[in-house]
Amino acid sequence: MFLILGSTTVDLLLTGMEHLPALGADEFAQDNLVFTSRPLRMTIGGNGANSAYVLGRLAAATPRTVRLASAVGADELGTLMRGWLNAAGVDTSTLPTREDAGTSTTTIAMDAAFHRASFHHAGAYAAFTAADLPPDWTDATRFLLLTSYPLLTGLRADYAAILAAARAAGITTVVDIGPAIGTPATVAELAPLAPYVDYLVTNEHELSVCCGTEKVPAALRRLDGAGFGTVLLKLGAAGTLVRQGTMQMRVPGLDVTAQSTVERATPSTPGCSWRWPKGIDPVQAVRHANVTAALVVAAPRGVLDSPTWAQVQAAV
Repeated sequence: MFLILGSTTVDLLLTGMEHLPALGADEFAQDNLVFTSRPLRMTIGGNGANSAYVLGRLAAATPRTVRLASAVGADELGTLMRGWLNAAGVDTSTLPTREDAGTSTTTIAMDAAFHRASFHHAGAYAAFTAADLPPDWTDATRFLLLTSYPLLTGLRADYAAILAAARAAGITTVVDIGPAIGTPATVAELAPLAPYVDYLVTNEHELSVCCGTEKVPAALRRLDGAGFGTVLLKLGAAGTLVRQGTMQMRVPGLDVTAQSTVERATPSTPGCSWRWPKGIDPVQAVRHANVTAALVVAAPRGVLDSPTWAQVQAAV
């Protein structure tokens, strides 16, 4: 069983415009109004829900092996989200419906050059706490992915206890420290978690914020000094850098035409996650992860068109 801890968000995507509108007065005007050639698109979002959905699709032959621990609101968007996840075979028994908070939303306006403005409402997932996890959550779990690190404000104080319990149960653990918003992760905060983390995942921006330097080698040395044995550095279209002790290798990405960059980073982590419990080394796992991510960003509906394992194998 894969257990995903992370944000669950409905994304509202506004695309098909040449440029983003400028702020103006309350009247429609030439600067503050743009016409879009594409309709508003509503899709699954949030690092947690995206990861669970992609993993659910990869595990289509054995449904209900992926469980999402997060929360939605008692509203239409929460019902929609639960339907998406169930359709992908995701177990939503640890996805409570909260009456005191709405389902999280991110509204994204993006122009033809992929510049974007985003508006995020955290809502229900931020209220998820350790008490929402069943007491026996470690029993059937073999793999734990903790993502949306700064966003799970109701869980953040319990990260160490959750990861320690996973390690004691022999569960493979992955921590994705992004996104670098709100109160981002720092090396000082992460260091106590290092004994319980098998794989640390980040991108270049998150790494620089976390380590206080834009120099990648120096930042990676800081993580190594904090005790993180394996770090996966996502490089976007350039692939992923795998650092494991003294071994360092860049695994290239798959060249595709991106339909959207909104969902670019998330699918790579579940792509890795699907391979690790099967005894595959990090480099081989990352190859499959990069292909998974590429197939998602090239798909018309993004994450909702996530590939099956057979499709990933064929592309690899």
